[in-house]
Amino acid sequence: MRRYLPLSFAVLVTAAFLGLAGVNGRAEDGATAIGRTTVSKADAYRLVAPLDVLMEMEEDMLAVILEKVDKAKFRSARRYAYLLAEISNICIYAEYDGVDTDAKKKEWRKYTETARDGLVEMAQAAKKKDAERVKAIHSKVDKTCESCHDKFRD
Repeated sequence: MRRYLPLSFAVLVTAAFLGLAGVNGRAEDGATAIGRTTVSKADAYRLVAPLDVLMEMEEDMLAVILEKVDKAKFRSARRYAYLLAEISNICIYAEYDGVDTDAKKKEWRKYTETARDGLVEMAQAAKKKDAERVKAIHSKVDKTCESCHDKFRD
């Protein structure tokens, strides 16, 4: 069951992201209709899942990347890395409790952008089937996450 949990989460987040992309792609006047609902651009980055749940899933999925690389399943590792990069990308602009000043928002964005960029690099290394590079980048991303958690979560 645990094996399928990250994949289920990946499908859920991807569907949500595609919905957000549609909102941002068509919202010239600040709002757009999706079905019968009007969503503003500002709402596009409002998290629907609690941030702690997203972060816990990111931690789980980050660990899965190493498992995939150890089994030479680079294509799967690449997908997980890109999905995590997208989650980080969404979190850059999301609003959360405790990140309420410009200075804190700037610091939060720095952490999430660093993680996102590292995850993109990790996906590119996985595409090249470079296990050592994936692991080195994984370590850097993990340290970025830990530093952010020390500052904002723990």
